[in-house]
Amino acid sequence: MASLISLAASIVVFLYLGGGSTDAYWVLYILSLLAEIISTIFLKMIKDDPGIVVALKPVGSAGLINLVSIYRDMARSRGVKEYILIILLYTVAVNFPTSIWNYYLIYSIGGDEVWITSKMATVYLVKALILGIWPFIVDRYGTRIIFTTTLVMISPIPILFMVARSLASQILLEI
Repeated sequence: MASLISLAASIVVFLYLGGGSTDAYWVLYILSLLAEIISTIFLKMIKDDPGIVVALKPVGSAGLINLVSIYRDMARSRGVKEYILIILLYTVAVNFPTSIWNYYLIYSIGGDEVWITSKMATVYLVKALILGIWPFIVDRYGTRIIFTTTLVMISPIPILFMVARSLASQILLEI
């Protein structure tokens, strides 16, 4: 919800002050700072589970060594290594091209910040809607198959984005 609200606010600010406007960026940076402060206050209000706090609370250097050994043991686990590798590859494959794509979207297709913000709002909305069925899909087919299939399905999408030259077609591809 926080992401959707911030993206909607971005759209409003860019539409009102104009895409690429320095004033629009200043307004959004100030709003982001205020949101970060408010978010921090709310996070401070959340109380930790006492059992977890006791289990992870370091007691001098011995407690810190124990905590480090717990993390080291987890990192040695084959399952954890595979999970970290899969997530890392997935993140790089999906997010690395984003800045290049945003540049292309603005300077080659003729979009602006409103396009980028609208596309991101669409991404977050779709993620929020699919979140309810995602665990069922992962349980049914397994993490490895889901991530592999997702990467294969995502790979050709940049080619389709190149021929999608309207905001509506860009949003449709995001969905």
